Amino acid sequence: MPGSSRRGGIPRPRETRSTTSTSSRRTSDSRSGWKDRSCGRWTVASWELRSDITTFGQDLYGVHAFSATDLIAVGESPGIFRSTDAGATWTEVPNPSTGTLYQLKTAPDGRLDAAGAQGKVLRSTDDGGNWTDVGPGIGTIECQWWADEMNGWAVGDDVAHHTTDGGASWTQFLDFAFFGYHEVVFYDAMTGEVMEDFSSWQTTDGGVTWNEVQDFSWPDYPRKTLDLGGGHRLRITDLEGAELWETVDGGVTWSQLFAQSTVGMLELERSPSGRIVFSSDVGDLFWSDDEGQTVQNGAARADLFPARIGSLSSTPLGAIHAATEPSSTFLPTSAMKSTDGGHSWFAATPAPPRWTQYSWPSELVGLGAAREELYRTMDGGASWTLANTLSTGNYAPVRTIDGWVYAGTWELSTGAGSLALSTDLGLTWSDVSAGLPSNFGPTILSFLDRETGFALGRLRQGGDVPRVYFTDDAGANWTMVQIPSNDLIAAAHWFSTETGVVHVAGTNPRMYRTTDRGQTWTQVMTGYVSRLAFLGDIGIAVQSFSSQVRYSTDAGVTWNTTSTPMTSRPTNVHATAHEFVLGGDGGQLLRLAPEDVAGLGDDDPSADATDRGFGPELHFAGANPTRGASQLRLLLPAPGRVEVDVIDAAGRHVANLARGFHSAGEFPVTWDGRIADGTAAPSGVYFVRARTEDGATGAARIVRVN
Repeated sequence: MPGSSRRGGIPRPRETRSTTSTSSRRTSDSRSGWKDRSCGRWTVASWELRSDITTFGQDLYGVHAFSATDLIAVGESPGIFRSTDAGATWTEVPNPSTGTLYQLKTAPDGRLDAAGAQGKVLRSTDDGGNWTDVGPGIGTIECQWWADEMNGWAVGDDVAHHTTDGGASWTQFLDFAFFGYHEVVFYDAMTGEVMEDFSSWQTTDGGVTWNEVQDFSWPDYPRKTLDLGGGHRLRITDLEGAELWETVDGGVTWSQLFAQSTVGMLELERSPSGRIVFSSDVGDLFWSDDEGQTVQNGAARADLFPARIGSLSSTPLGAIHAATEPSSTFLPTSAMKSTDGGHSWFAATPAPPRWTQYSWPSELVGLGAAREELYRTMDGGASWTLANTLSTGNYAPVRTIDGWVYAGTWELSTGAGSLALSTDLGLTWSDVSAGLPSNFGPTILSFLDRETGFALGRLRQGGDVPRVYFTDDAGANWTMVQIPSNDLIAAAHWFSTETGVVHVAGTNPRMYRTTDRGQTWTQVMTGYVSRLAFLGDIGIAVQSFSSQVRYSTDAGVTWNTTSTPMTSRPTNVHATAHEFVLGGDGGQLLRLAPEDVAGLGDDDPSADATDRGFGPELHFAGANPTRGASQLRLLLPAPGRVEVDVIDAAGRHVANLARGFHSAGEFPVTWDGRIADGTAAPSGVYFVRARTEDGATGAARIVRVN
C-alpha cells in the first residue's frame, strides 16, 4: 500500500512526496505571507516558486518568518537554513543536527524549537542565531509540546518522553507504540492527548497519568489536531486516505468534513483571520474560511503517481477537466481543471475513483461513469453524489449534446444493455433503447445534435458481434448500419449522418471510412487506435502502445504518423471548441491548436490564442469577484459578427452585452450587473460568453457579491 514505508521508523510516506513542496512557495498578491507551521500565518491566492527545493533535500518541513524577507526553515536535508532574500537563496546556520528535522515550533516567549531524527530537540533563544540540543537523544520525534520553557513532551517512533527541567533530563511516560506516536497536544493545562494509528492516550491531570482509549468510529491514522475551543476540534489523517474530521463535543464523536484521494494530509493550521489551511503529501494546499465546511484547493500540482490521463472532457463554456487513471488499485485517482483553454491547470477535488468518462451538460452540472455507478456534481466537480442507477450493468458511454445527456450501459457476462436519455441535466432519465436489441451493449455514442446520432457497440450472439445503429428522433427508432468488418469497434467519429470513420480492433486493426452511412466502406488506415477526436476536418488518433500519434487534415481520408513533444506515451485525446488536449502517462497534458497538428507542437506555449487566429477571448479588466459593474476586454482574432451574452450557472440567459459586426482587435465590454429586465442580478456565479458567426466561443467566469 502506498505510504506504508512510514512504518519502521520513517515518520511519513516517502514515495509520494512532492518535489515542489507548497511550503516553499510565496503568495504574490498584496497580502502575501509565508507558511509558519507554528504561527499559522497564511494567505492563499496565487503562488510563485521562490527557491530550489533541493536546498532542503526532497521536502521542506517548516518555515518561520521574522519578516517578509528574513526566514528560517528546516527540511529533509539535515540542518537549519536561513534566507534573507524572501526565500530566493538559503544558507545553513550552525546547529547540532545530524539528521532530518521534522518540526519547527515557536513558543509564546519567542524561542524556537526544532525536533526530528536521533531524538534531537534544538532550541534557540536568539531568533535562530544559535541552537542548543535539549532533546532526549532517542527515537525520531514527530511532535513536541511545551507547556512552558521547562515542561515538555516529545513523541514519535521509539520515543515518548517528558521533561520538567527544560530538557536537562527526560523520562519515558508511555510504552513505545509499534507504529509510533504521531502527535501530542494539550487542550488546557490538565487535558491532553497522544495519538497513534488506532488509539488515543488521554490525560486529565496534566500528564501525570495517561489512559488508552480506542474507538474505531474515530479518525484512523491521525496526523495533526487543531483546537478551536469549547470542545470544537479539527483533525487531519496521514495514511490510507487524506481526510479532515471535526468534533464539537471534545472528541466524543467525530464526523468527516472532507476527503482527498491522496495518501495523507501533513499540516493543519489556522491564520489570525480564521482561515483554515491544510496540505497533502502530493502538493495540495487546501483552505477553508468556514472551519472546514467548504474546502478549496489553493495550489496547482501534477501527480507523482505513475498514472495516465484516463479521462478528458470539457464544459459548454470551455472549462477542461482531466482525471488520472492509476496503474494500480492501491494508487489514488486525482483530477485537474483548466479554465483558460489548457494554458494552465490546477488541482481539483477528485471525482469518485476509476472514471471511465465525464460529461458536462452545464458549467456546474457534470456526470461521471464509474463501472456500475453514475455520479453527479452540481458544483463543477467540487463534490459528487451517487445519481440514479439506470441498470445493474456497467456504464460505458455518457455523451452530452446541447444539454441533453445520453448514457449507455452493458453487462459483460450476459451482454444485456440499455440506453437512456436525460433532458434535465441528469436528474431524471427515460429509456430510449426500445428499438435496440436487448443484448446490445453500447460502448460509443456519436451524436450530431440532440436527436440525431449513432450508437456503436457489441451484440452478444454466440460471442461479441459489432453493431452500429442510427437514430434521428432521439432514440424513439433505430436503424442498423452496415459494419465494415466483424471485429469490435474501438473508436469512431461521425461528421454527418452519412460520413464517418470507425476503427476496428482485433488481429488486424484498421480504420474504415464511409460517405453513405455504411452502405460502402473504404479502408483508410492500419494499426491500433485507442482514442480519436476531430475538430472539423482535422483529427488526431492516439495509438495503443505507441509514443506516436496519427493525424488527418482531410476528415479522415488520409492519415500520417508523427511524434509529440510529450516525454510519455499519449493515452487520450479530447477536442475542445478550439483546440486538442492530449493526455499521457505520468499525468502529462499537451495543448495543441488545429493549425499545429501537422507539426504537433505549440512553438510558443505562452502565445495568446488570438495570435494564432482561433476564436474570441474574454479577459478581466477590473475586479472579480465584484459588487458593481464587471469590466472585461474582448479580443477578436478576425473581423466578423460577434454576440456577447451573460449566462447564469444553470445555463439560463441573463443579459446581452454586444451584438453585431466588429473588426479584429481588442474592445471593452461592461456588464452593469443587471439582468434583461433591469433588476440587479443576485449574488452567484455567472459566465460572459462571446460567440462569433463561425461558432467559435470564448468565456469568462464572474462572481457577483451583492
